[in-house]
Amino acid sequence: RGFVPRATQDVDVLAAVDESDEPSPPDLEAVRPFILLVARDFGIPNDWLNTEVAMQWRLGLPPEPLADCEWRTFGGLDIGLAGRGLLIALKLFATCDHSATSVHCQDLLALAPDDRELAQAREWVLNQDAGSGWQVVVDEVISHVQANR
Repeated sequence: RGFVPRATQDVDVLAAVDESDEPSPPDLEAVRPFILLVARDFGIPNDWLNTEVAMQWRLGLPPEPLADCEWRTFGGLDIGLAGRGLLIALKLFATCDHSATSVHCQDLLALAPDDRELAQAREWVLNQDAGSGWQVVVDEVISHVQANR
C-alpha cells in the first residue's frame, strides 16, 4: 500500500473471509498447488505465502482488524490489504519480540506513527505477553520510535 518504501519478501495472510463476512484463520491446503505454481513461475521460495501471523487468531488480534483494510479484487479473489492501524500494532509487537535493529522496527519507523496511534497499538501489544518485563520492553520500543521520528 506504499506505507513502507521497501519490497516485502513474503505475503502475510491473516484471515480468510467467507460468504458470511466472518473472518477466520486461513486454511491454505486447498490453494497449496497454486502457491507452489506462483513460487515456480516467479522463482521465489515456496513459503512466500506466510500464515504465521494468522496464529494471532488464537491469541487475539488488534481491535477491528478489517476496519481499515483496502479491498482489491484479483480475478475471483478479494484481498484486503492491511491498514495503518493494524500494521502499526503488528509491527510494534514484532519489534518488541525481536529488536530495534530488526526489519520490523525499520517498518515501524517508516510508518511514522503519531502518539495516538502508538498508544492504541501499545494497549493491544501489552496484552500479548504477561511476562514480568514486557511492559518495559514495549515502552522502550515506543520511546525509540518517538525519538526517531
